[in-house]
Amino acid sequence: MAVREDPGSERKNLRLSACNAQAGGKRKFLNVIIMENPGNIHIDIEKRGGWESAPLLQEFEFKPYYYLFQVLDPGRISKNFFTDLSRFQNNEGHYLLVAREGERIVGACAFLVSDWDSRLFGFKYGTVKYLPAEGGYQESLAVKNEMVRFLLEFCGRMKIEFLHFRVDMADISTIHSLVANGFGFIASVVRYAVESANLRPMQKKSPHVDLFQNRDLEQVKRMSKSIFSDNRFSLDSRFNVDMVNTLYEKWVENSCLGKVQDKVFVCRKGEEIAGFTTCGLRRKESEVLGKRIGAIDLVGVDPRFQGKGIAVKMVNSAVEWLRENSDVVEAIMAARNKPMIRILESFGFSWKASQIDWHRWIGEK
Repeated sequence: MAVREDPGSERKNLRLSACNAQAGGKRKFLNVIIMENPGNIHIDIEKRGGWESAPLLQEFEFKPYYYLFQVLDPGRISKNFFTDLSRFQNNEGHYLLVAREGERIVGACAFLVSDWDSRLFGFKYGTVKYLPAEGGYQESLAVKNEMVRFLLEFCGRMKIEFLHFRVDMADISTIHSLVANGFGFIASVVRYAVESANLRPMQKKSPHVDLFQNRDLEQVKRMSKSIFSDNRFSLDSRFNVDMVNTLYEKWVENSCLGKVQDKVFVCRKGEEIAGFTTCGLRRKESEVLGKRIGAIDLVGVDPRFQGKGIAVKMVNSAVEWLRENSDVVEAIMAARNKPMIRILESFGFSWKASQIDWHRWIGEK
C-alpha cells in the first residue's frame, strides 16, 4: 500500500458508511462502521466478525496491559484485547470503525458513548479506545487521518459533543493524526505496577488507618469535592467545575458503597477523616488474563492534614490488602504527581508506561 508524502491524498476515493444487519429475522444494530472502497470492498458484517484472524489486530502493539508483558502471558493479553473489542460489535453505544483494502483490514477505531459521563455532564460524552492501522509511520498516518475525520463527522451526526482518547506516548502516528484533526493535549499520566509478591509494606501499621464505615460517607464525599483539583477535567476550561467536583464525589461514593472498588481505607484524626484511599481487583480482566489484577485507584488527603505522611500510611494499608488478594498491582496518576510517584516507588512499584490524554470538542476547528 504505497503512500505519497501527502498522508491524506492516497485515500480520497474511500467511502464510509454505517451499517445495520438482519439477525434471526430481527433487526440487530451491530454498531459496525465500515470504511469502504467502492471498487475493491465487499461488505458482509455477519461473516466478517472474526477479528482475531486479522493480522493488524493480532499485531497491535498497544493492547491493554501490554506494558505487563514480563508478568502476563502474551496470548492472554491478546485474548483480553479481543474480549474487550467484541463489546464494540454487540453493545448499544459502542462503535467499531473498520478500514479494509480488499479482504484485508488495514485500520480500526473502537469508540463508545459513556452513559454515566453523559448523564453527569449533560451532553454526549465519547471515549476512543483503540486506533490501530497497518504499515509504517506514513502509511498508518494516512489510514488514521481518514478514520479520525470520519469519526468526527459521525459524532457530529450523532450529536456526540466530546471525545476523550488516552494514547501511549510511543504511538507517534496516532498522536500526529489527533493533532492534525483538532484534538488538544490536556495531560500526561504514568502507569506504575509491581508483582504483589514484590510489594514492600511498612513493618508497622498505623493505628489511625482502618476500613471505611458507613458513618464516614458524608465526610469522605465532602472532602472528595475539593481535593481532586489537578485532573484532566479541571485542565480543560470547557468542563464545568461544579460538575467535575460532582464527578469525583460520585466516584468516591460508588467506591465506598462497593460498586467500583473492593476496599476503602480512611485515616482518622479524632472524629475527623483526614484522608482516604480506594483499591480493588479488576475481576473481568483478571479472569481472562489468568492473574488477579489489583489497582490502587484514588488517594486523597484533606489539605489541613497534608505533609504529615498520611498518604503513605493509607497506601500501606491498601498494599497490605493487595499483597494478599492480587498477583499484580498497578496505579495510574498524573505524570507531575511526584509525591505519589515517590510513595509508590517506596513500596516497590516501578514505571511501566506513559500516556497522553487528548480532548476534542465536536464542532470546534
